[in-house]
Amino acid sequence: GSEQAVAFDLSSMENKILKPGQCEKINTGICVMPPPGYYIQLALRSSAAITGYTLDARVIDPDYRGPIYAVLSNYTDHDLAIYQGDRLVQGVLLPHMSCQFKLVESLPSTQHQDQGFGSS
Repeated sequence: GSEQAVAFDLSSMENKILKPGQCEKINTGICVMPPPGYYIQLALRSSAAITGYTLDARVIDPDYRGPIYAVLSNYTDHDLAIYQGDRLVQGVLLPHMSCQFKLVESLPSTQHQDQGFGSS
């Protein structure tokens, strides 16, 4: 990528055929140890997204040590081929923010309320 790219590309280390509806772990051949205070978020590269893949697992926790697998699904009605060297996903190193969740009986009202999904 360019000097301004925020993500690093990950390639397949194997050849695989994904049948329609099939989900597979694809080995990227890269092992990670995120630096303290950071985690890695995976995203599908736009070039892979237009071919019919979805990325089903996206977060690599700060304490994870080991290989990165791209968990891909084929949502088309035809086989999709993955070849060794195909750049399918990208990783972004992000700061890890933690918080404490609290169980409450109710939430304060807002103008937006609970309609969601295009209601604003």
